[in-house]
Amino acid sequence: MTKSILMALAAGIASGLIFLAPASGSMLGLLLANFTHLPLFLAGLGLGAVGVTIAALAGAAVTTALADLTGVTPYVLGFALPAVIIARQALLSRAAPDGTVAWYPVGRLLAIATGYAAALLVIVAVMLGGQAGGLEGTVRTALGEVLSIYVPTLGEAERTAAASLWAETFPAMVAGSWLLTLTVNGGLAQAILARSGRGLRPTPRYAEIEAPNWVMGAIAVSALVWLVAGGATGYVARSLTLVFAIPLFFQGLGVAHVVTRGWPARPFVLTVFYTLILFLPRWSGLAMATGVGLIESLIGLRRRFAAPAADEEED
Repeated sequence: MTKSILMALAAGIASGLIFLAPASGSMLGLLLANFTHLPLFLAGLGLGAVGVTIAALAGAAVTTALADLTGVTPYVLGFALPAVIIARQALLSRAAPDGTVAWYPVGRLLAIATGYAAALLVIVAVMLGGQAGGLEGTVRTALGEVLSIYVPTLGEAERTAAASLWAETFPAMVAGSWLLTLTVNGGLAQAILARSGRGLRPTPRYAEIEAPNWVMGAIAVSALVWLVAGGATGYVARSLTLVFAIPLFFQGLGVAHVVTRGWPARPFVLTVFYTLILFLPRWSGLAMATGVGLIESLIGLRRRFAAPAADEEED
């Protein structure tokens, strides 16, 4: 028990220090900050709910000591609290009718993280409601200031146009980046623990990720509000629609991996698929993968086209 507590404390301290790494002003520190979740997930998926809670509290204490309350709030909301929630849920299991153990589905974990990101977005929008232009106005102003610093050659009209263009999807981009780093860190922690034999749950089949039905409902409601409302409400609704679509994006990636099992040209097909996602202009690639995920939710592409995979590799 004492060893587990010490390991959890060490994980929390490491997480807090990684979170504060960008303060060094180096590019390495900025890149390192992307792994703030990793020690927390190692504690949670390797030591359990108590372990990740201790680690989260230790990380918050380190952040408070070195960056005061202005630093601990984003750490707790962006890293410690979601890691505790996700790790706890990931360790839930029940006995299946066939006698096997059914672990909490990875698709539901992603949906919980998505709902958490959406809730934070709404809270921020409410807090900025009294500012000029609300959330959208604040984002445009901030982007304009960033462009004026890093691209000083832009004229005022060009800077305003660029800031307005990026502001259209900026909240969803931030949420998507956060979800991506959380997902990567969680998967990396699980892989490390599984390889060392310290994982508390088996590694899930990520390619079989399935978004729960409520995600589709959330997309429909937010999209409807986006279409009928204008101003600040419409802006927030548009951002929420894009955020709620993120699980479908990951589901679309899973569809590509499952459907192509057994194909002789599978590596080439997947390479083309990911290349299109990365390089198609104007978010077309992301929309393509999300569309595949949407079709999967509606008609079940994996069940219809995937080859039998009882003894095939895990993706």
